[in-house]
Amino acid sequence: MIVVGHERDASFEGTDGGVVYRRVIDATHIGPDLGRATAVVTRTPRETS
Repeated sequence: MIVVGHERDASFEGTDGGVVYRRVIDATHIGPDLGRATAVVTRTPRETS
C-alpha cells in the first residue's frame, strides 16, 4: 500500500479522562505498492457532448 499525504499529531480526551496522543495521516492518494502486487489500469471513457 502506498499512501501520499501529510502526517500530523492529534490529541483527544480518552475514556478515562486522560489525554491520548496519536499520529494521523491525512491521505490525499492511496494505491497498491507495485513492488509487492500487480495492477491493471483501465481508462474510463470520456463522455462526448
